[in-house]
Amino acid sequence: MEKLDKEELDILNSFERDEWQSVQNKDNEFMNHQQYATATLQPDQRVDIYLSIHDLKALQQHAVAEGLSYQALAQCH
Repeated sequence: MEKLDKEELDILNSFERDEWQSVQNKDNEFMNHQQYATATLQPDQRVDIYLSIHDLKALQQHAVAEGLSYQALAQCH
């Protein structure tokens, strides 16, 4: 058996604690998630924002720690 990472272990432990529940209306739930995915995949729009130099520096430092560009990090949040 392959080793599981922390996230996979958390999921496995949650499942073994019987914390998972079946979805009552699977078709409706599936449709909802299809709509979420469609909305997420819409073309990006340009947005210009103004940040204080303090906030910009904090964003850039956080991005470096995450291994991302600050623009990519801003898009994630």
